[in-house]
Amino acid sequence: MKKYLLIIIMVLIIFACSEPGTFELEQAKLYMSGDSLTVPDTVKAIDNFKSAAESGNSEAMYYLAYYSQYGIGIEKNAEKALDWYERSA
Repeated sequence: MKKYLLIIIMVLIIFACSEPGTFELEQAKLYMSGDSLTVPDTVKAIDNFKSAAESGNSEAMYYLAYYSQYGIGIEKNAEKALDWYERSA
């Protein structure tokens, strides 16, 4: 019983220490690349990146900056790209 309690506590600590928006970020990465069962879906990926970025996830902010800079899945916009890069830093 103590063993299971320790495992549960460790899992909770890991989740508590993880960066906000991590789940949305990982979902977005899956949507961008697709997998063996699904084709890439840029629209869903961008939505998940935005959700993660709004939660404060710096890696998602970086991805939005990159995609804004090169117009991948969203309109090419250097100003938005620079803003996202600065937020992610």
